[in-house]
Amino acid sequence: MRIIFRYSLLAALLLIFQRIDAQTVVAFQGGEGTPADNWGFLPITNAGGPITPGIVAASPKTGTFSIRAGGGSNLGCTTGTNCITGGANTASGCPMHGNTIQFNAVNVSCLSGVQLSVSHRAQPSACSGAGFDGSDNLNFEVRLDGGAWTTIQTMATTGDYLWSYATNPAGIPATVPNPWIYAVPANTNTFEFRVRSTVNRSDEVFYIDDVTLTTTSTAYSFPGTAGLWNGVADDNWFNACNWDDRLVPTAATNVTFPTGSFNDIVIQPGQNCQCNNITCTGGVGRRINATGSPTKMLTVFGNLTNSTTAGSTVLNFSDGTPGTPDGVINLSGNWTNNSSSGDFVEGESTVNFVGSANQTISMPTIQLTEDFGNLTVNKPSGDLVLAKSVQVSSILTLNNGKVTTGANAMAVTNPLPAAVAAYSTASYINGNLARLILTGPGTRIYDYPLGTAANYELASLELINPSGFTTIGGFFNPAIGGLAPAITETGSLYDDILNAGVWTLAPNAPYSGTFNLTLVERGYTNGGALRYIDVNRTNAAGVWNNPGSHMSFSEIGSVVTCVRNGLTTFNDLAIALSNTVITPLDDLGMSAEPQGDGNVAIEWNWTDRLVQGKFDLERVHDGHLQGLGEWQIGNDLSIAAQDLDAPSGLLRYSLYHTDLDGSRTLAASDEVLNARSGSMAPALWPNPNQGSVQLQLDSQADWRLELIRIDGSAISKWSGASASVQHDFEAAVHALPAGVYILKCARQGESYHLKMVKQ
Repeated sequence: MRIIFRYSLLAALLLIFQRIDAQTVVAFQGGEGTPADNWGFLPITNAGGPITPGIVAASPKTGTFSIRAGGGSNLGCTTGTNCITGGANTASGCPMHGNTIQFNAVNVSCLSGVQLSVSHRAQPSACSGAGFDGSDNLNFEVRLDGGAWTTIQTMATTGDYLWSYATNPAGIPATVPNPWIYAVPANTNTFEFRVRSTVNRSDEVFYIDDVTLTTTSTAYSFPGTAGLWNGVADDNWFNACNWDDRLVPTAATNVTFPTGSFNDIVIQPGQNCQCNNITCTGGVGRRINATGSPTKMLTVFGNLTNSTTAGSTVLNFSDGTPGTPDGVINLSGNWTNNSSSGDFVEGESTVNFVGSANQTISMPTIQLTEDFGNLTVNKPSGDLVLAKSVQVSSILTLNNGKVTTGANAMAVTNPLPAAVAAYSTASYINGNLARLILTGPGTRIYDYPLGTAANYELASLELINPSGFTTIGGFFNPAIGGLAPAITETGSLYDDILNAGVWTLAPNAPYSGTFNLTLVERGYTNGGALRYIDVNRTNAAGVWNNPGSHMSFSEIGSVVTCVRNGLTTFNDLAIALSNTVITPLDDLGMSAEPQGDGNVAIEWNWTDRLVQGKFDLERVHDGHLQGLGEWQIGNDLSIAAQDLDAPSGLLRYSLYHTDLDGSRTLAASDEVLNARSGSMAPALWPNPNQGSVQLQLDSQADWRLELIRIDGSAISKWSGASASVQHDFEAAVHALPAGVYILKCARQGESYHLKMVKQ
């Protein structure tokens, strides 16, 4: 029993020792040229000689190759000239020759029990016996963390010795083990090794083989996989010991985060963790956490891909506390979620799309939307393309770059009006936008920054006591379709639609309340009209209507802005235009004359004594309409009025006649430039015109005029005093064909561009 117990105990102890001493290969070089030979080296010839260091098919320990680490002169075995005495034969001038094998630096950070093993042997001399004499030496040297090279072992004797891989080079001063073992000091980060030899004859050569660097650590692979998180040490991204190759990722590193890791990644306040692509894999397990602070950042210069199984919640960016901003993801590539929307726990985090090319949001799973907290588009170029509908629960910020939705939608579920921010001509929704609305008593303005690939088309809704629904969705359609309008309003016939397109805005349930509408349209080619109004219809097959009250319009720089109040229904919304004036009084004459003191005198007369009812006068300045009063028709055939303290600039006066039956039509109109004081900008009217036009220039300076077609080709140029160039230009307009023109007006230090439409 004692013997059995002794043998059992011995076997157990041996098993324990094997576990303790188990070594994992970090780097190896055997000269065989197989994948196992992963430790590169550089052969260096320190002094000239015919036998160079490197891999040779001679004297291997294992396999068929070894690494030669020495070689001497080329003088052969002639007595007296073979430099046996260390180069003392001055007649032949034999120098000592040195050769070095220098192995590449190896990252050994985070590793325990690192040791080097080197097998070595001497080449027997063909001329003088053993071949290792007092003039030869072999040095094993190491360099730690980029410091100085240090000789750890030197084989040098005063005699003549020979050893093989199976024997040690015994002698003076000491015995050198074979293989030679060196324990790398703990806490070393970078380890380098070299063999340096010096011999004095051509047939004296050293060999090394099976050069091996090992570790007792088992949590890493060798060579390590760059960017593979294992979390062996802790949860710190910037601890190199948590990565398989023991190097913290850079902006060029592709990162893989498996949920089966030892630890989560926990991004700390102030940290910006950077990588190229990042991919999450696995099932329920470890997570990437960035909660409770917007200074916790993950910056991805490539693509973000989640390929975990549903329920992993692998991207945890929520601390669960309302009103506390969470972490930030800066993404230059595509967002691909192959799992489910719930596996990005967005909280109040922010995802910034900042790439210079098109970026895509995709989620090829059954969920209806991919969900974000705050989503910011801030791209120097390219679009954010939705391959899946997106839901934003906090703020959608459109700084730069369009969002192209296709058949999908951008849905903002924060009901506050400010939940869509920073939109402009540089950043808007090309496609579908749905907004949750805060209903109930009160007045709130919701903007819909919509458009096409080419043009930004803004619709603004001022909702008054809205109820009966929760959401309003919309898009801008460049295809108008349906019937043209045939609307008469305040004496003007509106029979065309601005041809850039139509807004479609609709609530998800019947709307209760009124709303005021502002439409801003760009990209049309049929502008330059006399007047504009907002109109609507139920659908493309419906009739255009003009509910509510027209408030104002303007056309500035090929942008028409039109305001209408008191609407109650949505669906198709557009801007209608009028170039036709209905005038029942054919012989009515009207004139408006500035008085020079800011006042404008308006007179009109007629010859038909049968005219009855009343006249009312309106003024339009900078798109804003102002009523100036009404006059009952008596026995007189003329009326004079004064527009006191009229605004500066181009003024259009419209005179309307209301008959006894209540019908109201536009009777006459006139345009004047009211220059109250100081330098006035040039003005051009009527616009559009049919060949008769007035140009008003400040008379206090000489002017240079240039008339250009809309395609950019120049037609005519004039220069001189204002009265002279005005006359020449007005005369030239008579002969122009119909079309759109640009008139450039320039004087000392100032330049203006006026668009003119000739019909």
